Amino acid sequence: MGSIIAVSSTHGTGKTTCAYNLAASMKKAGYNVIVLDEVARSCPFEINQGAGPKTERWLLATQLKLELELIQNFDYVITDRSLLDPLSYAYVLAKADTSFKDRALFSTGFIAFLVEHINENYLTTLLLDKDSFNYQVDDGVRDLDPKFRANVYTALHSFTVKAGVTHKIIYKTKDIYQELQSYGINVPGFDIEESYGHKCNCTVSKRDAGNQIHSYSDKKSLVL
Repeated sequence: MGSIIAVSSTHGTGKTTCAYNLAASMKKAGYNVIVLDEVARSCPFEINQGAGPKTERWLLATQLKLELELIQNFDYVITDRSLLDPLSYAYVLAKADTSFKDRALFSTGFIAFLVEHINENYLTTLLLDKDSFNYQVDDGVRDLDPKFRANVYTALHSFTVKAGVTHKIIYKTKDIYQELQSYGINVPGFDIEESYGHKCNCTVSKRDAGNQIHSYSDKKSLVL
């Protein structure tokens, strides 16, 4: 059974660029790896500040299902977001809007269930610092409200730390390689800043929320 390397943070931090370039570097080094796309872009419900409980439940259920499937066939699954990401967005939305009510989502039992899955299957979570990696651009999908972006990061950082899951806060690209090397994973380097918007010179498999596996090659990196 494989392990998950989660690339996590608020939006506009270069998670997708990081995930694909890391996967390309690992594949070049001979590792059996796949990228799990961020499922939010396939969500049938409204996302960002318009999201409701159904959105966050769908995101959690969809990502959990795909994670469990992919670790059966790949040594490493690099996920574009962790399972704590949707929970953090839901928390921020619930604090801002009393109509956002989902007691089950924040129940001790449900959070314990998610943390148990993470502790069993995640090798580590790479939490990209929101200020060190600030790539907030208008792509027609992401929310551009800086306060919302900051609040999501604060909630995500808090959930990650309090849950006690293995993680590394990433301030520079080299932090990623130091973290992976501590698990015996040695890969050729890349720089997130230099990789922004550039092409990945290696074919990488990815799976989207529609449960389809595609080959990713020579496409510009999205930055989410």
